[in-house]
Amino acid sequence: MNQAVQLPIFVFFALLSIDFALLIFAGRNLLRATDSHQSGSGAMAPVWGSYLAYLLLALLSSSLWWEAWLISNQEPDNIDFEAQRNAEHSARYSLILTPDGRILDFKGEITFGLTRRLKKVLSENPEIETLLLSSAGGLIYEARGAAKLIAEFGLNTEARGLCASACTLLFAAGNRRQIGMDGSLGFHSYQLRHFGGLPQINIEKEQKRDEKYLISRGVSEDFVKKVFETSAEKLWFPSADQLTKAGVTTN
Repeated sequence: MNQAVQLPIFVFFALLSIDFALLIFAGRNLLRATDSHQSGSGAMAPVWGSYLAYLLLALLSSSLWWEAWLISNQEPDNIDFEAQRNAEHSARYSLILTPDGRILDFKGEITFGLTRRLKKVLSENPEIETLLLSSAGGLIYEARGAAKLIAEFGLNTEARGLCASACTLLFAAGNRRQIGMDGSLGFHSYQLRHFGGLPQINIEKEQKRDEKYLISRGVSEDFVKKVFETSAEKLWFPSADQLTKAGVTTN
């Protein structure tokens, strides 16, 4: 992020005064040194070379301080970086309310801020009954927060497109859970997608937590076991019959 550092005026003048004093001090020492050299050898080339170097140094210093002056006087960018970051995350998904206000359609990535935004939408629209899901997944922690809200507001869930990975936690939170005509559920075990991993996160512990959650939502233990035996690099797509028998979908 290339942001100019803005100096307070008093700091600017304090630093300028110090730099100017050092420049004067260096100039006095240069004059003494050149006078001594000229008295000793009489050669003028080194003397004029020193003067030229000093002049270039003074010009460079003046240029840098002029730039610093312009920076210290420019108006700060009134950018709300938190709002900007939230907007970037919100652009990765959509939450669209149908005209009758009873169905909320979620599409996209489960990312930062989803739980907060979902809570706001549900609080402002208490008539919402069903959440449609179409997502390849995303952040487990956000999915847990969203799933908690779905259960608290007593929503029904329906997979209208692919609902995979973390999205299945949202689906399982529904009161009544159905697969739409073009819907499907994809499951797999967890994986950290960061080089070297994050030492503070225990994958097995996180999986155990969601195993208990799925079972608490009425999903069979055998089915949950199968979910977390599936490689994180693959997706397991159970049949409609398997989903019904395991309690993932409801009648």
